Amino acid sequence: MPHEELQSYAWFHGILTSLMESMHAFETTLQIAGATAASAALDKLGARNLDELESRTMEAQGGLENLRMFLGFEGSGLGDLEPAKKIPTH
Repeated sequence: MPHEELQSYAWFHGILTSLMESMHAFETTLQIAGATAASAALDKLGARNLDELESRTMEAQGGLENLRMFLGFEGSGLGDLEPAKKIPTH
């Protein structure tokens, strides 16, 4: 396998790994925030719970921006791969 093709494979798998890690971290943040919100009616949440929800919301927004960044890298890079260098599907 030519060196350039190996680099393309390594780059592609590196981006996919980062993307998957970001998605899992984002999903975890959403699950925690959802559990906090479901624990009581909004008018009955204490200051600590509201602070936690605010923190998780900001964390989720940061995670979403991180996902957008990786998807942008992936979209740009995949368009640059030559047909001969595309990863086989079999």
